Amino acid sequence: MAGSYGTGNYKIENFEAVAKVVLTNTVPVDAYRGYGRPEAAYIAERTIEAVARHLGFDPVAVRRINFVPRSDFPYRPYGSRSVIYDTGNYQGCLDKAVAAFDYAGRREEQQRLRTAGRYRGIGVAAYTEMCGMAPSRRLAANGFDRGGWESARIAIDASGRATLYSGSMSQGHGHATVLAQIAADVLQMPLENIDVV
Repeated sequence: MAGSYGTGNYKIENFEAVAKVVLTNTVPVDAYRGYGRPEAAYIAERTIEAVARHLGFDPVAVRRINFVPRSDFPYRPYGSRSVIYDTGNYQGCLDKAVAAFDYAGRREEQQRLRTAGRYRGIGVAAYTEMCGMAPSRRLAANGFDRGGWESARIAIDASGRATLYSGSMSQGHGHATVLAQIAADVLQMPLENIDVV
C-alpha cells in the first residue's frame, strides 16, 4: 500500500518503490484496516523536508512549488494506471493553514527564541487520505460491482421518530452525534427524535 502513495500530494514524475512483506504475530502496534498511506505520507514528507534543507528553502515554499496543481486534476500520480486523484486544492489548503497558524510570525518567533538559546520546532506536512475502499474505478477493474463509498438510509416510523442506519462505526469521534445533527437539519426534526444505528 505505501508504495502506491509514495509521492503524496506532490507532482513527482519518476517514482520507484521496493516493498518487502514481513509476517509476525508479535507486532507492537495495531493494524488500522489496510494501513500504508500514513507510512507513504511519512516518506513523501521526509523527502520534501530533505529537499528543502538541501536547497536552503523554506519547507512551505518547497511544498508550494511541488504540489499537484489544481489544473492537473484528475491526476494520476507518477503515471499510475490504477491510482487517480479526482480533485484537490493542496495550495489553497496550505495557504489557509499557514494563515491560521501565522507561519511567518511563528518563524520570526522561532529565530528570536534560538537567539536566546531556546529551540522550538515547526512541523509542516501534507496528506491525502483515500477513505473506505476507494477509488471506485479501481474496484470496478477488480470485479467489485458497486462504489467504494459509505451509504446511509433513514426510516421514519408512525410516531415521527427517525432511525438513521449507517455503515460508519463511531470510534469516539462523535459520528453518531454528527449524523443525527445532519439528519435533524435535513428533516427539520428535533435532534432527540433521531436514533442512529
